[in-house]
Amino acid sequence: MRNTLSVVAALLATIIFAAGFTLPGGLNNETGSAVLANNPAFLVFLLADAYAMCTSMLVLFCQIWPMVSNRDMSYLLVDRSVFILMQALYGTMLAFMTANRTVLHNVLAKLLPTANKDPQDRARLFTE
Repeated sequence: MRNTLSVVAALLATIIFAAGFTLPGGLNNETGSAVLANNPAFLVFLLADAYAMCTSMLVLFCQIWPMVSNRDMSYLLVDRSVFILMQALYGTMLAFMTANRTVLHNVLAKLLPTANKDPQDRARLFTE
């Protein structure tokens, strides 16, 4: 199980690392800043990307640590790694949903049906 967790965490970290450098919307050629820097969905993308990267790296560290610890600690770290890896997957999912506005809009419309009806709703900020 430890080998499988390590492979999944390493692949997830690689995907998230690549997504962080290929920013949605690209960069402004004149200033070098992100084109979507003021967009709330872009900020959610950055935070979710950073969260997923940190948690997937934590899983990798939790898989390396049992090599030098006792058996009980090894079982505990592997058990906790499953939960942390799930958090990394959730962060990755959120990051890629915010990178594509149509997917985010569809998910928000299903989760918050009033977001489409009330123009003052704060959830509409993510889809506009």
